[in-house]
Amino acid sequence: MVHGARGKMGARIVALARDDARFNIVAAHDVHDSAQADRLAHGSIDVLIDFSSDHGARRAATLARTLRCALLVGTTGLSQDSLDFIEQSARWVPVMVAANTS
Repeated sequence: MVHGARGKMGARIVALARDDARFNIVAAHDVHDSAQADRLAHGSIDVLIDFSSDHGARRAATLARTLRCALLVGTTGLSQDSLDFIEQSARWVPVMVAANTS
């Protein structure tokens, strides 16, 4: 799942993954697509990749915990509160924060 799929990095990841048979984009989610994410089933996602915003990264961490999938956060400019929230998520799911992915 790509969270922040309408942004520059999210859209690029979706495009590259769709052109590569090794990857299956289960959901391309953006701030306006919350209903789509809420319908996903546990175990339907291996990794949630987040390139969104400070608030979006927190939402992504919550989704990863709910869906029980790994979380990769590439979002930059995260507040300390968001970093702490994401770190707490690592108690339940694998988490990697890599804000400098260029």
